[in-house]
Amino acid sequence: MNKSKRKTSSLKSKEDEIISLNIRIRQTAHDLNNILTSSNNSIVAIKQLIKPKDKIQKYLTNIETNSIRATELIEELLVSEGIGKRIKRRINVNDLIDDVIRTLRGSLGNDIELNISITKNLYKIDGFYSDLYRALLNLALNAVEAIEGKGKVTIKARNVSSRRKDPILVVSVKDTGCGISEESLKSIFNEGYSTKKKKVVSGLGLSIVKNIIEVHDGEISVKSKVGKGTEFIITLPAIKSLKKKTSKKEKVKKILIAEDEAPILESICYLLESYDYETVCAANGELAIQQFDENDDIDLMIIDKFMPIVDGLEVVKNIRKKNKVIPIILTTGLQDADEKEFKKLGINKIIKKPYDFDLMIELIRNSAF
Repeated sequence: MNKSKRKTSSLKSKEDEIISLNIRIRQTAHDLNNILTSSNNSIVAIKQLIKPKDKIQKYLTNIETNSIRATELIEELLVSEGIGKRIKRRINVNDLIDDVIRTLRGSLGNDIELNISITKNLYKIDGFYSDLYRALLNLALNAVEAIEGKGKVTIKARNVSSRRKDPILVVSVKDTGCGISEESLKSIFNEGYSTKKKKVVSGLGLSIVKNIIEVHDGEISVKSKVGKGTEFIITLPAIKSLKKKTSKKEKVKKILIAEDEAPILESICYLLESYDYETVCAANGELAIQQFDENDDIDLMIIDKFMPIVDGLEVVKNIRKKNKVIPIILTTGLQDADEKEFKKLGINKIIKKPYDFDLMIELIRNSAF
């Protein structure tokens, strides 16, 4: 009997340890996401203050890229622990392709020429940065490996839009290598299939590249001629860049922001004002309720979930008793937030930290939820 009790007690202790570890992981991820949100917003603000051709832009972009990668690593850690799921985020494709090209240059010999033709302001896409980076780099490295002796690798990217169709992004990787036979082309995207003479351990494999593109609702095709070379063409659904100035038709003019992290509050208020919105900033939930009561012309609210004194969800409940229709956007650093439960409280949209500021502006402009 005593042995049974000790065994039960031991199992309970281990279970408590797992729960405690799970809570610590979630809290650490939440705190890191807040730090990254502050960092991202600050970078966007600095970029607005310096000239587009200033050399420092490149280094700010490097920080942005590393921030995205850090965010995805945090998500992967959480998912591996059964917490939350991966979230597609807004990606600057110019930065993504530049990142690929910088890595690719280290694999080029003197005999291979690299040609780049990239539209300056490519549309953005919603996706997983690291996955797309690996897919594009894999295609580029394959192009290099396909060339024996002298040759050329060409990377192109352009926007395609029309009034009738949604905007798309077209990216291509072309080489002047050995080419692929018609018979091999039929199986090229099959799992485990390879046209390489030597077995290469590194690389994703074209079946995985195809899967990554399809996860992003895109398509990949290939054209090749033996002795002439090969071209892979990727098309991805895209999002047009937002205009800086707000439209006169836009209903939202004044926004109340409730956020207890001072760097985030300061940066988001500054950025919203740069888009010609009037802002009312509250450093906790109690102040948010007070500011709402004192300002009868608030058009939209952005509320952080975790705040001292009065929690974000309590703020929402309080506001909904007074106003059933005002759009409310909830921000949270938790990746496993229960969106269905939040929406039952009257929250219109949930945006998870760290977020792309363009996405926040898009939500505000489309706030007739």
